[in-house]
Amino acid sequence: MDSLRHQPLATWHCLAGQLTPEQIAFLWKCDRNPDHPAGPDAHRRGLVRQALMYSELGPGSLN
Repeated sequence: MDSLRHQPLATWHCLAGQLTPEQIAFLWKCDRNPDHPAGPDAHRRGLVRQALMYSELGPGSLN
């Protein structure tokens, strides 16, 4: 898992195999409405960070 921190991830989908269905559904919901004030790339990076956090917390951690 630590090796993922040092590799740029294209999207949160790269981590989907480590997430619960509920976490994936939440990320899909956020991804449908990209509204980050700094633009689409900041939105993408934010969702990657969120997915990394979820994958580190383990199953069942939505927030």
